[in-house]
Amino acid sequence: MQFTRSAFCLALLLLSLPRAAPRSSAIGKWDDGRSRTDSTKSRESGPYRTVCVRLCDGYFWPVSFATTRASLEHDRRTCERSCESPSRLYFARDAESALEGMKDENGKYYSDLKTAFVYRTSYLVDCKCRAHPWEAEAQARHAGYAQQAKPAVRRR
Repeated sequence: MQFTRSAFCLALLLLSLPRAAPRSSAIGKWDDGRSRTDSTKSRESGPYRTVCVRLCDGYFWPVSFATTRASLEHDRRTCERSCESPSRLYFARDAESALEGMKDENGKYYSDLKTAFVYRTSYLVDCKCRAHPWEAEAQARHAGYAQQAKPAVRRR
């Protein structure tokens, strides 16, 4: 199976993201020793899970699994750059929140989006982030990658 450069970079990024500490089954304490009351304070100030949503069909992908409130603007810009179709950042304080419970910067829930989960039932031909591999635009981009990958010929 052949991957594009952007898919490969996304896979590397996802593998390098920090993972949340597992929860303890003991009442009152987390595995890392923090009390549950400390956890409530940290939940109000961060970390946040963020996803980018393609507005034409509601399709989404992760941006951050544990970011701070101060970094939400960075994640918003990352989201906007990651897709050529209009997209919007949604976030939640709980890393285990369902997508339906995530909000955008205006406080609107994903589930209130007119196109929420449309991608599950419909394929919209013009709703995409990048050109499909069989389209001329994508073929030209990949031809450029191939040109860049060719070693330079040395002349003596």
